[in-house]
Amino acid sequence: MSTMLPDVIIHTSVSIDGAVTGFEPDIALHYEVAAEFTPDAMLVGSRTAKSGIEHYLEEVPPEEDGDLARPAAHAGDTRPLWAFVDSGGRLQGLLHVYRRSDYCRDIVVLVAEETPASYLEYLRARDYPIIRTGGDHVDLQTALEVLRRRFSVQVVVSDSGERLNSALLEAGLAKTLSLVITPFVAGRGATHLFEGLESKREDFVLERAGKVGDRCVHLVYQVG
Repeated sequence: MSTMLPDVIIHTSVSIDGAVTGFEPDIALHYEVAAEFTPDAMLVGSRTAKSGIEHYLEEVPPEEDGDLARPAAHAGDTRPLWAFVDSGGRLQGLLHVYRRSDYCRDIVVLVAEETPASYLEYLRARDYPIIRTGGDHVDLQTALEVLRRRFSVQVVVSDSGERLNSALLEAGLAKTLSLVITPFVAGRGATHLFEGLESKREDFVLERAGKVGDRCVHLVYQVG
């Protein structure tokens, strides 16, 4: 694997039966634990980003003039940048919601060669930094290499859903697996962690385990 890759941590909250949907995670605890890894970037899939807006906002606020400019960089700003994987343009008209957040210092959008031209125009008109790799889907390894080279990203926390996390694990790009086990059984119909993984994996070494919050357990595995 390239030495130019940042360290990638897959971080997710899961139910006791291994689901990532069908229950309400402790969001504050989820991000409190994620912050312990001191990420330079949070990697987020477009489906996760869009569903987050739909879940937490009754309606999308209109874009304002202040949303069109890239935020100024400040020395000593330790907040992570947010890197959205969005080859299909799913977040068109929505990214300003995240640009307004106090929890990120900048937004980078990962797209592909076949990303719709209208979406690329939308991004460029608003000065969103773009990393363009792959054909119809983002080449994750190359995108991660560019994140490190252009934005000095050394630690990435993937805060995403089953598809992107499965792709990271399948490609051998993840170094660490961080699970916040939530005392809930999601049951039939829920989407489960790594549901789309093509092959079995058993190369996980437990690094630490401990109680977090009032009712949850945090497991950290190194990926072989």
